[in-house]
Amino acid sequence: RDRALAPAAPCPRLAGLQLRYAFDHGDAEDVLAKSEKLMKVGAINDFEAEQYQSWAYRRLLAEASDAARLKTCLKRIPEALKADELCVAIAEKYERLGLYADAVKWVKTYYPQTRQPELLEAFVESVRFLSEREQQKAIDLADSWLQEQPDNAPLLMYLGQLAYGRKLWGKAQGYLEASIALQPSVSAHLVLARVFDETDQPQKAQEQRNLVLESVAEEEHPAALPQPN
Repeated sequence: RDRALAPAAPCPRLAGLQLRYAFDHGDAEDVLAKSEKLMKVGAINDFEAEQYQSWAYRRLLAEASDAARLKTCLKRIPEALKADELCVAIAEKYERLGLYADAVKWVKTYYPQTRQPELLEAFVESVRFLSEREQQKAIDLADSWLQEQPDNAPLLMYLGQLAYGRKLWGKAQGYLEASIALQPSVSAHLVLARVFDETDQPQKAQEQRNLVLESVAEEEHPAALPQPN
């Protein structure tokens, strides 16, 4: 009696070539499907599969062109990736799509876990488009983060930017000067200069801009090394 022929198992080498082809052609959906299959049959290890899948999810995120597509994309991304290497990219995507309240909510959820300073930039840029009440709530929230990490220079700088946006000149100056004392940065100096402009202190404003120019000059022309005798 003839035995029914079993379906041929997929050739891992062929599937590997197909995976590489999909990757080279930017086909995120196919990369996800092929890497999953190859991992199950042991043709690629977990680390390789994770690298391919991370790339594919990042590609899908970049291709999401509106709120609905972004929502669909986020449902597919594993929580571990959302909370780690894709966390900043997702916050930035919300901001770029004009979903400012969602961007603020995202950072509110994940910044306390990750404390990635890059999240704060998307937070500040998005807060600017919210109501005055929501802006104040954002400042209060960021201030609560500061209570847990008072020596966080980037957080102090972004708080200074938030306070500047609300025209809270005294608070902005305090945050920015504290940030500069811990870790001088071009951004903090420039915002502090604008604070001094707004409070009719042109000399202090110019001093901050001079510090920026000196910093840039030092980066472009570092001090010459001493010559040996």
